[in-house]
Amino acid sequence: MHNLEMVSIESPRIREIQATIKDKDIENKYKCIEAFMELLLHICVHLTLLSLLEPILFFNYVIGMEKDLFFDQIKSLVDLLTHHFKDEEAQEIRSENFYTLFIEFLKYEDVSIDNTIENMREESDVMASKNDKFNDKLHDKAFLFFYIMLSVTCSYYFIFQLIFKKKYLFFKVVGKHLALMVFVSLYEVWFFLNIIYKYRPWAIEEMTLFITECFYDRLFKYYPELEFMEQNVTATCDF
Repeated sequence: MHNLEMVSIESPRIREIQATIKDKDIENKYKCIEAFMELLLHICVHLTLLSLLEPILFFNYVIGMEKDLFFDQIKSLVDLLTHHFKDEEAQEIRSENFYTLFIEFLKYEDVSIDNTIENMREESDVMASKNDKFNDKLHDKAFLFFYIMLSVTCSYYFIFQLIFKKKYLFFKVVGKHLALMVFVSLYEVWFFLNIIYKYRPWAIEEMTLFITECFYDRLFKYYPELEFMEQNVTATCDF
């Protein structure tokens, strides 16, 4: 009888404790879900800002510097390949007996570079136009991803606020990631100027050797009678 009275007395207290534990479990689950969804929101905001930063840096800053770097190396290569055209060496070649005969032969054959240059210029203009259109598509594609991410982020933020109703969350999240993007962009500019822009994947002499060997490899392939010029070395071209 005494035991029955104890059970009946403690039952409401036990139920209260069980209810409290259940409420805490629900609250913990709620907090976990909220934390996970807020993490996704941070990821969306970060990707949105990053997808805007990268195209702006690339199309307005990096491309111009890459073009300058490329043409600087091409200029160095041309200078190296044409170093025999300098005044002293050119005068020495002009003094050779064969030079006058060679010039007269070219004149007799009416050799001209006009058609070659004109055709190359026309083809260059056509291909440059196609290349510009292709690059414009890449430009639009890059910013299309930003617009998609912006739409996804705004929609997700609206859904998140309908569920959790957190005040000033937009300013906290966006402000934090804007500050982060500023430092990321500064680092990327520093990295490009000090590492990428100064990096040389090959030496000019390596490029010259590659072009020279490939030239002779093709020359001897189609004009085998000139192979006598290879005496102690063999020109190879793995391309």
